Amino acid sequence: MIYLHKILPLIFSPLMLVIGLIILGIIFNLRKFSLIGVIVLILSSLPIISNKFIAYLEKDYQPIEISEIENVDAIVVLSGMIRVIGDEENLKYEFTIP
Repeated sequence: MIYLHKILPLIFSPLMLVIGLIILGIIFNLRKFSLIGVIVLILSSLPIISNKFIAYLEKDYQPIEISEIENVDAIVVLSGMIRVIGDEENLKYEFTIP
C-alpha cells in the first residue's frame, strides 16, 4: 500500500497507455488498437508535436528575470545542454536534454 502512489502514475502514464493499446491489439488480434497505439506513439514522439505539448504545459510558468532572483551561496543545475532562446535584445538560456 505504501508504494501505490509510485505505481499508479506509471500505470496511467501516456506511454503505458500506448503500450497497453499495442499489447491489447496483439493479444486479442485487434489491429485497430495496435495501429492506434503505434500512431499515437509516433506522433507524440515527433519534435513538432512534443514541443507544442511542452509549450502548452510551460505557458503558465514564465522565466524569472535575473534581477528578481535572491542572492544565494550555491546553485545546483541538474540538466544537460544549453539552448539560447529569445530575440537579440532579450536572450534567455534554457537547459535542454541533448
